[in-house]
Amino acid sequence: MLSVWLFFRIAPPTDSVIPLATLIPTDDTVTTGRLQALYRLEVEAATDGWTPERAATAARHWQAIGQPMNAIAFYELANSPLMLRPLSELYMEVGDWGRAAETLQTLSETASDSSNRAWSMVQLGLIAIGSDPVQARALFLEAIRLEPGYQESLATLLEILRVTTDPVRIGFVLAQSERWFYTERALAYAPDDPLALAFMALAREMQGKSGTERLAEALALAPQNPQVRFVEGILYRLRGQLDASVAAFAQATALDPSNPALYAELGTAYRLIGDLPTAERWLQFALELSDEDPRYSQMIEDLRAEEQNLLRDLALMMGEIIAPEVTEQPNATSEASPSLDVTAEVTPERLAP
Repeated sequence: MLSVWLFFRIAPPTDSVIPLATLIPTDDTVTTGRLQALYRLEVEAATDGWTPERAATAARHWQAIGQPMNAIAFYELANSPLMLRPLSELYMEVGDWGRAAETLQTLSETASDSSNRAWSMVQLGLIAIGSDPVQARALFLEAIRLEPGYQESLATLLEILRVTTDPVRIGFVLAQSERWFYTERALAYAPDDPLALAFMALAREMQGKSGTERLAEALALAPQNPQVRFVEGILYRLRGQLDASVAAFAQATALDPSNPALYAELGTAYRLIGDLPTAERWLQFALELSDEDPRYSQMIEDLRAEEQNLLRDLALMMGEIIAPEVTEQPNATSEASPSLDVTAEVTPERLAP
């Protein structure tokens, strides 16, 4: 296995770029190739300086290997109108919303094509949606005027902005469309709302950041809120903490016993820990409580199919592992041996509705 330690000192001749001294271990040949390319660029720059093209190439290499701050430094060094869009995307990725907005505003005013102008307006609207929803709506409408293709993707947001300026409701719509950067930003304008804090935690986790602090704040404010407990269960599931997820969903159902969706999530939680009989019981309860909602019926069918597959696989494995070899004819007068029925249904009474 290739294991390479490379020393880089990237120090472009400008005060706007922080000199980099990074010792990087890697056994990834693609990453190693990009690091070697960066070294060659530095050697070339030592001779005749950092041209915009050379700096932009370095930025793309750093971005590709997951170093956004280094990429930002070189895009800034390139100082090219062509780099405004990738630069604004990186500012948003690292949460530098002020610089992102400034860069997007410049792009919306200077781009020669309607595609980049409309794109920048959509991003500006998403950044402003929590603090100035009226301005956000105006930006979305202008983007659609320039590029009608945005009509469908922005329809739900335009509808919620037509009826409310509440950042919590707006944030939920953003979450439903999986715009996690903007969900977190919009919900930050409701810092005392426990459900907003819970969904901020979810948004952070979906971006690969920690949502622990926001979730703790939400639970401190509203430990008896079933929706907060629901989000807690989702977060634990995302982290692979499946037993904790079961506990959170169980609390949610206790706090809101008339909500079939919570029982369905509890059933799913049991399915994920491998307790299929208990999972089926909770899904069946959700089905009955919802007046036979077909979504829950389908979940039960899928669960039963999964259970049958597991039982079939178990029967095959049992046959291969413990089936005795027959070395002589069985004695008809001998006592019959007990048989192992591997398809017998087992339903431990762990948690019955």
